[in-house]
Amino acid sequence: MNNKLLKNFRDICRNEKNIQSFSAYYRALCDWVENNRKILGDKVIHRNRLDMLISLDLDKYLIDSSEIGLSLELEEKRIGTINFSQVDGLLSAISDTLWDMVTIRSDNECTNCKCGDLRYIKINYHVNSKIALECNECGYAMNVDGSELEEKIIDFLPATKAEVEA
Repeated sequence: MNNKLLKNFRDICRNEKNIQSFSAYYRALCDWVENNRKILGDKVIHRNRLDMLISLDLDKYLIDSSEIGLSLELEEKRIGTINFSQVDGLLSAISDTLWDMVTIRSDNECTNCKCGDLRYIKINYHVNSKIALECNECGYAMNVDGSELEEKIIDFLPATKAEVEA
């Protein structure tokens, strides 16, 4: 792992301006990925779904901070002190953080692994979009009513609050 790249990432959490709000922090993480795209590589960015997360409209997707349980003041301790040995691990941690900031969680537990929280996603949004639930731990997806998902997931986005409420 490039030490300069890792230091540059850690500086995000140390900059008061970046942790003053969820939107500022989200944007700072996205900007860091964009600014380091050549070093990181499009393949690993895509594999970690960061290309999609970077392109979201925060006015539609960003969740209220009280619903997430993520403390910006503790981000440096939580993620900023990890000594990532590989870029993929760092990007996975960034992706997890961004997903937490834009996904609405259900009160249901995963029926597949029994330990994961389920989050609302919008599947196949280019064709016939549908709201479904996905496990944060194992990736298992199901219908909102708990039944088996019969559609093949081609692509997906987090569901917005308006889509979940509809």
